[in-house]
Amino acid sequence: MKRIFIVLSGILLFAGCGESDIGENVRVSECGGFEDRETVTFKEEEQKCDQLIIWEYDKAQNVLSILNQDVLLNCCGEHDVKIEKNEESIEYTMIDNSVQGARCGCMCRFDYSADIKNVTEGEISLTVFTDVEEEEALETVWEEKINLSEGSGTILIKERSGMNCW
Repeated sequence: MKRIFIVLSGILLFAGCGESDIGENVRVSECGGFEDRETVTFKEEEQKCDQLIIWEYDKAQNVLSILNQDVLLNCCGEHDVKIEKNEESIEYTMIDNSVQGARCGCMCRFDYSADIKNVTEGEISLTVFTDVEEEEALETVWEEKINLSEGSGTILIKERSGMNCW
């Protein structure tokens, strides 16, 4: 009986998964972005920290890597990435949940990155969302098609520069 329960539990687990969260190597930075990337400074007192989507496609491995750079969110939060794939598109959601319902009075720039395996070459539709717990709905950050045969690309989402880029 115990063996049947274990087998049924495994079947239910895999049946519920589908393509609901296909992100791998998910990373979310601390405030200020990933330490292993450069911040572009064009004057001592002025930074350029545009919000960008940087993507790269590894044709040999069928892996699409996506970095959302300099996403401006409240400093106090728990951050994660959820990626879902349906027949029409890939949905990349950056999650920002409050810590025990509390927020603080500052904003930070965060980087979100993840890999998506089993992406076949060609053109894909990508939709990027921000899911902030206190908001009623997801905010669409960007939505378009990407031609993977180009190999890589950088998409400007929001232009920002100045002291600390707020």
